[in-house]
Order: sequence, then C-alpha cells, then structure tokens
Amino acid sequence: MLEWSQGGPTTIDNGASVCHHHHQLVHETDWKIDISLGVPWWIPPTSVDAQ
Repeated sequence: MLEWSQGGPTTIDNGASVCHHHHQLVHETDWKIDISLGVPWWIPPTSVDAQ
C-alpha cells in the first residue's frame, strides 16, 4: 500500500478500513499495513516483534 500522501491512488485496492485509533497508530508509529491480494496485514515494528 502506498499512502495517498506519498502519491498512492485513492482506490479501494489501496486502502484499509480502520478505526481512528488504528489510523493514528499506522501514521504516528512504526506499525505498517501491507495489502497483499486484497487482505490487509498489520506489520509490527521490530520493538514489538523482531521477526
């Protein structure tokens, strides 16, 4: 997923529906969302999961 603010498209395939808390989490911390095959996968920072 390429965020809209970084030039990503505004499409259903490039987005994930999340609550306000998780929206803040992905923008203000090192958590990331990877959307592979249409499924959003939360990727924790290494401080939470080193693997």
